[in-house]
Amino acid sequence: MEQTSFLFTSEEEAFDLLRPGLIATLEANWADPAQLRFDRRKNYCSILYGSSVIARLSTGASPAVSVLKGKQPIPGSVENGNFCKLSLGDLSEAATYLPQMQEALQSILDRIPKEFSCCSRYQSCSDQKACVNPNRDMALRCAYRKVLHGGKVFFGTNRNV
Repeated sequence: MEQTSFLFTSEEEAFDLLRPGLIATLEANWADPAQLRFDRRKNYCSILYGSSVIARLSTGASPAVSVLKGKQPIPGSVENGNFCKLSLGDLSEAATYLPQMQEALQSILDRIPKEFSCCSRYQSCSDQKACVNPNRDMALRCAYRKVLHGGKVFFGTNRNV
């Protein structure tokens, strides 16, 4: 009989600390939190949304977090390709960089290509200033959702353009 371990590694514990903040970003964008995942590799672990890497956590003699580059440089980081690497005392310090991870996640969500301009719910979306489509995958591919996120409202009582 195979035994299952209930002990968490430090990478999983760090992910558990970061998860609520990342889910808040997903919910603000009406994105599916089930797409947020943790993937263990040989020398590091990745935090992903779908197939896009948000950050990497590495342990060993020198724990570190590498966050997908954002608009602003992260003080004290070393750029490494598309990531900014930061040394940590231990992985619990990764939560310090949650705002940068949320910015990286927002960047990933903003790059999802539009598939249509708007749906039949455009009036309700305008009134709520956010997408109200119950199908989260469809909502992420709506061009009007991105316009609303940018603060422009084309229809309804909140029209500002």
